[in-house]
Amino acid sequence: MAIGTVARPASWGRILSFFAVIAVMLSIGALPAQAGYDWCSVDPTLTLDPGSGKLAHAMDIQVMVPRSILPMQGTARLAAMLPSNIVGTEVLNTSNPLFSLKTGFDHNRQIADDMFKVKLSLKMPGTQTDYPVRLVIINQDTKQQIAVVEGMASKTLKLSVNSADLRTLLEGMR
Repeated sequence: MAIGTVARPASWGRILSFFAVIAVMLSIGALPAQAGYDWCSVDPTLTLDPGSGKLAHAMDIQVMVPRSILPMQGTARLAAMLPSNIVGTEVLNTSNPLFSLKTGFDHNRQIADDMFKVKLSLKMPGTQTDYPVRLVIINQDTKQQIAVVEGMASKTLKLSVNSADLRTLLEGMR
């Protein structure tokens, strides 16, 4: 007596779940190693809107730490200092349970022209062992680094970027 089996294709939900898990695993460590470290990054993206019908700017940031310190205890803090007439919004943050980052906005004097500076400062949570940290700004159009600063977790990293170096969002995106 022959026993028949019916082969059913896996459900779409399972297939999509499988690919989502693979994508997350690849994105956590998809950055190249440098100086003996295997880096992990959290990538917040900010929009900087000057208002008055002017185009907003997009700022793609990477905060990088060695994978060996994960899971990281505490939350890293990124502060963006903007002119008082520029509205900053965090539109994406890839924080995860292993590496948490909070972004805040501070304001200083108002500017009158289209050119302005964004001053970033990064403070990592306290730790018993110091480790290297990297703050990178990427041009979203060319995928090239605009600015890079490296330091140690025990110190605050600071970086300034001119608005002209950032990607300007297209008119149709507003």
